[in-house]
Amino acid sequence: MKKYFFIINAIIMHIISIIINKFTLFGESSYEISTFFLFSGWGIYILKSLYFSSLKLAKKFKEYNTLKFYLLSMLKTFLLSLITFGSDIFGEYSFILNISLFTYFNLLIVLLLTKLSIMLSTKLKYLKNIISIFIVFSFSLFSFSNPIENINIIYNPVFDYYENYSKISKNSFDFIIEYMAKLITGRELTTREDKFINDEQKKDIIKHLEPGDILLRRMNWQMTNIGVGGFWTHSGMYLGTLEELDKYFEGIEELNNTIYSQWLKQEYPLIYDLMKRNPELILYESNYKGVVLNEFDSMGESDYFSALRPNLSKSEKFLAIKNSFNYFGKSYDYKFNFKDDQDLVCSELLYVAYTKTELLDFKPYYSMGKYYMKPDDFVKYYLNNQEKLSFVIFYDSSEKTKKAFKSTEDSFKNSINRDTLDIISG
Repeated sequence: MKKYFFIINAIIMHIISIIINKFTLFGESSYEISTFFLFSGWGIYILKSLYFSSLKLAKKFKEYNTLKFYLLSMLKTFLLSLITFGSDIFGEYSFILNISLFTYFNLLIVLLLTKLSIMLSTKLKYLKNIISIFIVFSFSLFSFSNPIENINIIYNPVFDYYENYSKISKNSFDFIIEYMAKLITGRELTTREDKFINDEQKKDIIKHLEPGDILLRRMNWQMTNIGVGGFWTHSGMYLGTLEELDKYFEGIEELNNTIYSQWLKQEYPLIYDLMKRNPELILYESNYKGVVLNEFDSMGESDYFSALRPNLSKSEKFLAIKNSFNYFGKSYDYKFNFKDDQDLVCSELLYVAYTKTELLDFKPYYSMGKYYMKPDDFVKYYLNNQEKLSFVIFYDSSEKTKKAFKSTEDSFKNSINRDTLDIISG
């Protein structure tokens, strides 16, 4: 039993962490507390493993007559670093684990160099390991260098070492996440081509929308549904045509006695030109192409669709849309992190539009090493702040009938509580 104590403890702590996270048992502090439990499980298990591995390395150093062991150990350590350095999964506790991994990695390098010296002093008795020596030694030098800005193994090798090892791990992790996200984007686990919402229903939806409305949609059987988590999987903003915008914002003080389209032409000529040349560009969203204008089918071609309306004045909505236009053309954020707005996910575009202008107070939460909001969180915000957001429309659907139908506000409220299998199917 003692042998499996730490692994059992890790599993139990992980389950507790998930429960705290899912049900927000401690309010706004739930994510920090759940991170503590996660670290108390897996973090301590990893620290224990590193400690005994270090003792084993020191004790049995003479018994290893090849470099295969060191090569595999360094690889395993670096892969583990991808999780800790890269994802920052343990939040504020990650530093403890990062230092331990970093120290263990250095121990492997020291033993490797010692082994190399012995081999050289014995006239390369183990010549068959030359390739392994080259790979591991090159990797060691690469870690000592500055791989991001300037590869230089002579200048400042000590002071930059920890930082560069962190950067390598972080960049490697981000690359893997981005590659995996791109790999599954647009891929579906179904052969059907038509979505449940038909053309007549799309027309009905558009008739209910106003500039600045928050749009939510879901398509069943998409592989990305698993990664997003929750029922609603994509969000965006409704703009409308230039004619709609001219009529909606007519007479507001911010336009200084001009019409919206003329203001847009002067302040954001690229956006104006795109909307002028293609009147079908009535949506504003961040998808795999980045922050773009799109036709309604970009979101309307769905199995489920809903809209929420900020309870703001037209002047305030004008300010929100204006602020969001500053992010037009930004890349999609495959790191899924609200820490900065250099790249944006779909929900982050709405966040910068309404929260950075202090019009609404959407609150990204801290989980698994990053600040984030899912499309589901707009529904949760609406449930707790119905004086700030209003229900507009909800089209529900059924996998059995293969059809969508207009549903009620109460059904919309319960949509985020649907069975977790809805993440895949519906």
